[in-house]
Amino acid sequence: MSFLLWDYQDSLNEYKFSGVLPTLPDRDHVRSSLAAALFIIWSVYVWPFFNDKRLKWFIGICVGILVIYMHVLAAKSGLVSFYLFLTGWGLYVAFVKRKLIGIIAIIAIPVFILFAIRYVPTFRERANYVGFTYFMFKRGDISGNYGDINRLISYKIAIDLIEQHPFSGVGTGDLLAEMDKGYRKLYPDIPQQAVLVPHNQFLVVALGCGIPAMLLFAVWVFVPLARLRKNRQSFFFLMVWLLLFLQLMIEPVLEVQMGVFVFLFFLLLQMHELPPPADS
Repeated sequence: MSFLLWDYQDSLNEYKFSGVLPTLPDRDHVRSSLAAALFIIWSVYVWPFFNDKRLKWFIGICVGILVIYMHVLAAKSGLVSFYLFLTGWGLYVAFVKRKLIGIIAIIAIPVFILFAIRYVPTFRERANYVGFTYFMFKRGDISGNYGDINRLISYKIAIDLIEQHPFSGVGTGDLLAEMDKGYRKLYPDIPQQAVLVPHNQFLVVALGCGIPAMLLFAVWVFVPLARLRKNRQSFFFLMVWLLLFLQLMIEPVLEVQMGVFVFLFFLLLQMHELPPPADS
């Protein structure tokens, strides 16, 4: 937050061009905001286990600060994860626990978003940029200047390359070089700095190692769901798993160290709370 307070106007201008406030580590706002959202889920999960009211107040204040910070940072990954969890938790509380607070949480979501658009300038600029990106996409823009459009371009190029190397892939060490060739062939006007690896972890594995390896990777991703039961622990694990699975679909999460950490730490932390398998 200090960057926004130190140079408010320049920081706000960054949001007009898809920029965000600096985050740790190394400006990785995607993983940083996702970690914040997953920590909020963990805090909601452990809340009933605390008997000390002072501790509950402390955790509640920390969560409140994080929620405000996430809206100021306005990173899409964290906000989408937060609101998806809030929706899932609201439905769970309303229909499983039969409590009115669940319905209130769901109704509050559009109120929060409208409030943030009106009163949080960084969030408002981020929302405007997303709307402008969608407008340019509808116009058929393929300049590579807009992150979400370039993500779709990376999918198209990756699928084209996978069709050429379906079984062995191109090799993980040559993945970026092969993507660059694909960009030069299909979209030669896109600048070098806009060349991406596929922003989908399943496509990354298929392109680097082949479709058979991707199928094994998919099994590895889905196997933990076999531990689910009809209980509170399983609901929270399912929410964490769904949010991480969503990240795998829109980001090459496991290609960066921070992504590996966030994925495994929060998945295994919540998985540890699941009851042991029936046959153990």
